[in-house]
Amino acid sequence: MRGRLFLILSFAVLLLVSCTDKGGRTAAGLPAISKPYGSDRAIENGDIVNAHGKLYNGEKWNTFMSSLENHAPSAVRITQYTTEGDPIFYELAYDGSSIRYTYDNSMDKFGADTGRPSTSCQNVELQKKAQDRQGYALTGCDNTETGDTFWFSLP
Repeated sequence: MRGRLFLILSFAVLLLVSCTDKGGRTAAGLPAISKPYGSDRAIENGDIVNAHGKLYNGEKWNTFMSSLENHAPSAVRITQYTTEGDPIFYELAYDGSSIRYTYDNSMDKFGADTGRPSTSCQNVELQKKAQDRQGYALTGCDNTETGDTFWFSLP
C-alpha cells in the first residue's frame, strides 16, 4: 500500500512539474501575466502598450509585421488599458503560416470576462473604420466573432 501511495504521489509531482510554465512564459513564448499587471510591468515585459493614447514599444509591431512578410515565426502582445487602468490583452503568435490570436479581458473589472477565446487567422491588414481611422484588423479568421475583437491603431 505504501509503495502504491509513493508511486501515485511521485506521478502527481512529476505531472505538476512538467506542466509548470518554464521561465514564466506563455505557450506563445511571451512573458507570463500576473496580477497586478500595470503598464510599467507590461513595458518591461516587452508588450506593446497603449496607455491612454501613449504608445510604448511600438517598434515591436513593425518587427512583427516584418516577420509576417518574411514568413518567420514571431509573437507579440498588445496591452491596452481602460480608463480605470485595467489591462486588456491581445496576443498574436505567428507560426510561419497562420496567426493564433488570443483575446483576454479577464482583468477588466467592468468587462464581460469571456475567458481567453482564441482563433486562427490568415493575415493582418491595414483597414479604415469610422471617421477614416486607420488601424490593423485580422482577416481570414476561423472564428470571426473572436477575430473581430482585434483592432490596433498606431497613435
